[in-house]
Amino acid sequence: MKDSHQTIGVFVRPTHYQNPLFEKLERAKKWVLKLLEDEGFESFMIDSLDGAKDERLIEKAYAFLCLGGDGTILGALRMTHSYNKPCFGVRIGNLGFLSAVELNGLKGFLQDLKQGKIKLEEHLALEGRIGKTSFYAINEIVIAKKKALGVLDIQAYVGHTPFNTYKGDGLIIATPLGSTAYNLSAHGPIVHALSQSYILTPLCDFSLTQRPLVLGAEFCLNFCAHEDALVVIDGQATYDLKANQPLYIQKSPTTTKLLQKNSRDYFKVLKEKLLWGESPSKKR
Repeated sequence: MKDSHQTIGVFVRPTHYQNPLFEKLERAKKWVLKLLEDEGFESFMIDSLDGAKDERLIEKAYAFLCLGGDGTILGALRMTHSYNKPCFGVRIGNLGFLSAVELNGLKGFLQDLKQGKIKLEEHLALEGRIGKTSFYAINEIVIAKKKALGVLDIQAYVGHTPFNTYKGDGLIIATPLGSTAYNLSAHGPIVHALSQSYILTPLCDFSLTQRPLVLGAEFCLNFCAHEDALVVIDGQATYDLKANQPLYIQKSPTTTKLLQKNSRDYFKVLKEKLLWGESPSKKR
């Protein structure tokens, strides 16, 4: 058997046959597995979000190739986070903010990977806990209303010290990597992806004085809602938060690891994806 430095796991989120990308993904999966073999890698495929089921396979891999969009990468990063494995994205789909390469650039990326010409980016991740249930978040943790009507009151603490009460539709607690995701849509600030901080952005707050807040990641945070709420992880997983039950959030001791091309420039990516300096109506 080849050693783990030559083993690449291929992660593909389950896709329904009616999805417009279904046929493209099916063709791409076969092509990627063949390319990995041709380039001298051992590979296996995971098409499930059940990390426990695939524990032995995850431990075997050096890195994970995520075939799809940013959602696919986020799912893989959360599933492999506690195993301390890096991932890299091959974009098939929409924005691809986290992706390392397009499909047609994968061969060159793999050759660079073999030669050690790829950089490893380590990003802050969040570790959350509700009661005895713990979880990781790569982009953000959102506290959201369960009911469409009314206002959700969320008391926020740094350690045991209360510092704010948010009254509105909810609150986003984002990582710098996730600052360009839901946080950006909610008019939160863009924070450099390699920073060590939390971004707290209120959702439709009742008070006009509330503004997004950036805090150093050395703090431990906790939040309590005055009524039952939902806790949403990276837009992909949900947990129930009972009224007055604390949600604890801190910096994960394990970083989020992404493999990227040496030539990748964060500011160039921002300019390209957000169309900075161009007319918003201009198509790329």
